[in-house]
Amino acid sequence: MLRFEPRGRWARVFAGLEGAEGVKSVRKCGFGGRGFCGKVASGAKTGAERSGRWAARPAADKDASLSELNQSRQVGAGVPVGGGGLTRGAVVACDWLLGAASSPVVVLTSGDEHDAGRWTIIAEPTAAHVGLTPPLEGSGVRVGVGVGAGVMCGGANAAGLPFVGGWVGVLGYELGGLIEPRVGAGIGGIAGEGLWLRCASALVIDRDGTAMGVGPNPPRLGAEVGADGRAEGGARFACGELTSATGEAGYVTGVRRVLEAIGAGDVYQANLTHVLGGTFAGSARGLFVRLLRAARPWYGAYVEVPGRAVVSASPELFLSVERGGRGSVDGGGGGGAADGSWVVRTRPMKGTRSRAEDIGELLGSAKERAELTMIVDLMRNDLGRVCEAGSVRVEVPRGVEAHAGGGIFQATAQVRGVLREGVGLEGLLRATFPPGSVTGAPKVRAMELIRSLEPVPRGVYCGAIGYVSDCGRAQFSVAIRTAEVRGAHERGVFAPGGELRYGVGAGIVADSDPGSEWRETLAKAGVLRSALGV
Repeated sequence: MLRFEPRGRWARVFAGLEGAEGVKSVRKCGFGGRGFCGKVASGAKTGAERSGRWAARPAADKDASLSELNQSRQVGAGVPVGGGGLTRGAVVACDWLLGAASSPVVVLTSGDEHDAGRWTIIAEPTAAHVGLTPPLEGSGVRVGVGVGAGVMCGGANAAGLPFVGGWVGVLGYELGGLIEPRVGAGIGGIAGEGLWLRCASALVIDRDGTAMGVGPNPPRLGAEVGADGRAEGGARFACGELTSATGEAGYVTGVRRVLEAIGAGDVYQANLTHVLGGTFAGSARGLFVRLLRAARPWYGAYVEVPGRAVVSASPELFLSVERGGRGSVDGGGGGGAADGSWVVRTRPMKGTRSRAEDIGELLGSAKERAELTMIVDLMRNDLGRVCEAGSVRVEVPRGVEAHAGGGIFQATAQVRGVLREGVGLEGLLRATFPPGSVTGAPKVRAMELIRSLEPVPRGVYCGAIGYVSDCGRAQFSVAIRTAEVRGAHERGVFAPGGELRYGVGAGIVADSDPGSEWRETLAKAGVLRSALGV
């Protein structure tokens, strides 16, 4: 049996959670012998930690594009919260986050006026669990009905809230190596990470700013929360020079290796990434607010635990699970399961343009059409493993969505299916994780290739972030446009010497040009550049 013992930094996470104000317990159990033992262990650092898992990287790459990216870094001035087209719920969440005295904290919100981002969730976790899935039986929820939910939530569920208390999860990409034994545990034997935070209480905020508390002790809003246009001088931060974990030469060599594998028929497509890293000091909460304003993501997330903050501005839905009858994630009609079955949807993305006049070129791109078509086929196959026969279908084969307030255009598809009776969260994740859009096709072979070519773990980047509600609903984003900040901090303010990591990547297909793919990865760091102050 594979065993994961949270030594080193994970032991510190558990220890910090147990000592944090308001935290009642830390779960240290495994999950049925299926891969993890959550026992906290002390002792020497692992080999990966000794080798500087998070810090080791080649000397700074001097590529002109990367140099341009580094010109953007500066100390964050006061962070303006309101205005800028953010939803009212996002404004309230940002105001609360910058003023919150508690830690750990969780914020799930959308920065864009879209039905997919109607709800904002604010919570102060009281327990933690490391594993592929959380111990749902401890939530009063029966495992094996829908995504572990056999209990409808009375009045709270009748109000249509997506979250009535439950678990918020941060799933690292390398967790896929434990799901697919052929891939292995990860670079240097590093096991994947699944961190689940128990949030029995939460504040659920509608897009118009209406806040509803759920659970016995929901967070409270101060009188000043929601003051549009306010700047918080205490949310300053500074980021050092960003360096690539591979450099241009290493990445281009990796692309050529992928092209050789495609030519040999091993894979049709692979998503190759590298990590930009630099020092960080100051407020990770301030960084999140800036990133939210710059990217206006449909699926923004801020998760803060001892020693770590995850700052995400993802535009991409990995999985949503809800009762049937609703046709699409944006509220359209048709395609739901009228009998009340649990419907799962995924919305893979491939292809990005930054100007409206380039939409026609995006739609006409044979390369990007092929990329999305392959990933749609992959996701149909993944969902077919856990959905009723004949229920999996492509609701949107390919369309263009406006993101970031109309500043970015993404080619997106939508696939749905009806979960088979008895399929729980673990079964769903084992069938679909990691997301197909950040791996490749065929999926397992692409993951093997990625493991052989990428010199450092992806971490939460290309994993998933989301929630499982006690009423059975679930939603996870693909953790792209996502930064991790690590180091000592107090309520999200990191001491000097902290480290920021930001992953970027590109989908490689037969007609990819290595140099162009490198430049594309740096262009995808543009949202980080905006958050840092350009």
